[in-house]
Formats: sequence, structure tokens, C-alpha cells
Amino acid sequence: MYVRSLILENYKCFDIEAISFSVPKRNTNDASVNNYTLIVGDNRSGKSAILKAIAFNAICPILSGSGFRPVFLSRNKAVKSSERVDSDMLVGAVKGTYLLSESELDIEFAQRQAFVKHIQKVVDVKFDPAKIPSMLGFAVDFQRIVTSSQEKLNYFIVNPFEQITFFEDVISKIGVKDFFENFRYEEHLANSVLFGEFSPYCFVAGYHPSRRIELAEWNAAAMNRQRGIRYQRVAGLFEEQVSLRPLTGWFQTLSKQRQQEVEHLLASLLGGKPIRLTEAPQRDIYVDLGDGPLPFSVLSDGYRAFLAWTTDLIGQMCDVIPDTMALTDMTGIVLIDEIDAHLHPKWQRRVVQDVTRTFPNLQFIATTHSPLVAGTVHPENVLVTELQDDGTATVRRGTEALIGRSANEILLSSYFGLDSTRSGPVAEEITKLLRQATDGDQDAALKAMRLLAGRE
Repeated sequence: MYVRSLILENYKCFDIEAISFSVPKRNTNDASVNNYTLIVGDNRSGKSAILKAIAFNAICPILSGSGFRPVFLSRNKAVKSSERVDSDMLVGAVKGTYLLSESELDIEFAQRQAFVKHIQKVVDVKFDPAKIPSMLGFAVDFQRIVTSSQEKLNYFIVNPFEQITFFEDVISKIGVKDFFENFRYEEHLANSVLFGEFSPYCFVAGYHPSRRIELAEWNAAAMNRQRGIRYQRVAGLFEEQVSLRPLTGWFQTLSKQRQQEVEHLLASLLGGKPIRLTEAPQRDIYVDLGDGPLPFSVLSDGYRAFLAWTTDLIGQMCDVIPDTMALTDMTGIVLIDEIDAHLHPKWQRRVVQDVTRTFPNLQFIATTHSPLVAGTVHPENVLVTELQDDGTATVRRGTEALIGRSANEILLSSYFGLDSTRSGPVAEEITKLLRQATDGDQDAALKAMRLLAGRE
């Protein structure tokens, strides 16, 4: 499953915004397969909010009882009278459309057929389930009392616009309200193999910038009691205290063949650097990067942070993938907040390519503040979030080519919008000196030249 588009209505910092995403090209030998979208923008401009919107919208059918707690989803804006809600209520919605793989489409088609038969037991209508739209869509509506942070969700509405068109005959007999209250297709989806906890279908994972991992404190049973497994895969985006699953929680349970596959994938993620994983004392695991085995817990912050989310992702995939299927054939959505976090600039220059090349059938959507990361992607794969004067945020598609440009040039581009890459006081001093030089002050001109050359 891949997210194709998203509509945000009165959500977080967004008023009304429509966003489209790059999706992997299936069955193609094109070397420039685009399975990623990179989101750049200033702080508070909605980058993380977009990732969170995808995360809870994509698992919409199982959201109820998953452990997800909606807090401050709706914007703090005055409610218009035309919205026909109580004056002390804030309302909003996130609507997403998703492309399914061939196997997912087959399962979903069978589910639609069963849904049609269910309706026909109650309402005497005839229709062809093959004509039901194949595009899967979820809408999550939320509302919040002005004096409270806790939201009430009205979700599980699946493609209401397309569903209404297809089920016009049914709706004309029983009405829209009764239709959506009595024939909830999303409940059929939630109980199907598409959204089973250990199903490889409709896979979604998300990662917070902290990349928190606790070797000694990890307790799978406790996590399962508190959160549904599908929600666990994205919970870190919403709850910073949620730690990622350590290698010790799953690697040793794999077959030898699957362990070798995992090590091969990790080597690819590390730019071709060989890696060996072996069991270590005290619930740790040895990581050998070619210079001798070290416990995972004593690796440098950069390696530990990167391996924390990538091994968690691979572990989640190993939990659900059939034994006969390669991990690289897995489809799904991976959301990464600040993909450059904890990485040296040299690593930032290749991280997107390493990740997307290793998993060509996964759709990656990541945020970054790094011009080095932005300089490795094509403009059609970039979204720019911008904060407006009224406090709302907007999203636009990238237009400027960045590949081949220096970090300094990228920071001065429309993607980052800096007017100078020098420190504020120095930039102000240079501006002042140049103004004085224009008025004929030769000493100011010489000092400005020395500052520009870095010799002052």
C-alpha cells in the first residue's frame, strides 16, 4: 500500500491543504525509480504534522482500541457558523487515498464482494461489486471542545465520496446517515487479512527523530497490552517515550537464511560496509563493522541511531513477511522524521539513496533540515512547507534543481530561504560596512572585504 494523496482540513497548522506524494514505480527497470518524498521547511511549518497525518490515517480501520490518543489535532481557529457545529467545538479532518499492490487489490476485492452480500441481506438492490472503486481511501474526522486538549474521533469512513456514488441506490432507500451507521465497510476491512496484526499487507512504520532504543527495558508483552501492534509501528511519532525494538528482541529468532539476508540489507543501508551480528551478554548484541565486534549499546550515536530505526523496520517486516518472500519485495509506507538526525555530513549526502535503493518497493516519506540531504534529490520529490503570516502552513512542490549545487547555494535557495549563511552579527556587520563603503569610506570597504574573505 502506498499513500497517493492527502487532504488536510483544519488540522494542526493547516487550514485546507491537498498534498500528493511520489510512489514507487512497479515492474520497471528505470534506474531513477522514485520511491521517496522529502519534506523541507522551517520549524512549526507542519513537516512532522504531515507524517503524523499519514500515520493515523493509513491505519484508520484499526485505530479504535489501538492505543492511539488524539490530542490537539484540530487547529485553534474560530469556527464558522456555516460549519453548523456548536460554537465551542473545533473540527477538522484528514482524508487520504492509497494505491494497493496486486495482492492487496485481490484481497480487498474479495472483501468488497462479501460487503455487497452483507448489504443485500438487508436492502433489495442489485449492483456489481467489480464496479466499486479500486482506490482505497480513509477519512478521519475529529472534533475538540475548545477548553480541552482531547479529541473525539469520528473515523472509519472509507471513500465516502466514491462510496456514495456507487451505493446511490442503497442510499436513496435508507439515507446517507443510516447507510454509514449500518454498513461500515471499514469494519470489514479491520477484520480482514489486509489489516491483521501480523499481515504483510497495508504495512506502515514511522520514526521520531530521537530514535530512542532501550535494550534492558524492552518488554514486548507490556507493549502489546498498551498498544495494538500496527499502532506500535508508528507510535514513536506521537509518543516520544516509546522506544524502538532492539535487535535482541527478534534477530536471534530468525532462520539462518533470514539472518544472512538481514545482514546483507544492513550492509546495503550502510553504503556497502559489511556487518555481522552475533549474540552478546546482558541482552545486547555484537555489531561487527569490520574492525571487531562491539556491543550495540557502545556504538557511536550516529551508527546507533541509524541502526535503531533501520533494524526496527527490518524486524517489523520480518514479523509479517512470508518465509518464501524476500524482504526487498515488501511494499508499504515508511515515515522518517529528520532522516539526517545524528548523521555526519558525509553520511547525510548518501542516506536517501542508501535507504531507497535497499528497499525499492517501500515508499519513504521523510523530513529534513539538512541542505546536504536536500541536495541529493530531484525537485519533483521535494515538498516545501511554509508558514504564512496568519499562522497557517502551506505546501508546495519543489521546482528548483538542487543536485550538483553546494550546501551554501541550497541554503540560499527557495527551499530554505536564508538570505545569508553567515552568522547574524557578521552578516549585519558586512551589510553596515558595505553601506559605508558605498558612501566613500575606504576603510569600511577594506574591512568588509576582509570579513568576506574570512580574514578578519
